[in-house]
Amino acid sequence: MAIDIQALLNAGESETVELKQSTGEMQEILETVGAFANAAGGAIIIGVARTGGISGVTPGKNTLEALANSIQQQTDPKVFPVLSTARIEGKTVIGLQVSASPIKPVLV
Repeated sequence: MAIDIQALLNAGESETVELKQSTGEMQEILETVGAFANAAGGAIIIGVARTGGISGVTPGKNTLEALANSIQQQTDPKVFPVLSTARIEGKTVIGLQVSASPIKPVLV
């Protein structure tokens, strides 16, 4: 399942879309993953300010794998997000798609 990051950015933040400036906001990202998994699912876009300005991220070789592993290790039952990257305004952003969990509650 591919994530249309540009379409999500065009729609802006909502009950199912959260914007995060960097992977440094890991605790907030985890809390949002848990909230989306406990509700109807949603998407997190990393590398975008809350105002919608693209700050971008500089993902290293293992950034996506480390992000996915961290989410899986810190959620119970485990949440397996779909991750992708996109170039927007010449900068890299990360998209994280979280599906609604069939087993609730999901704890972080």
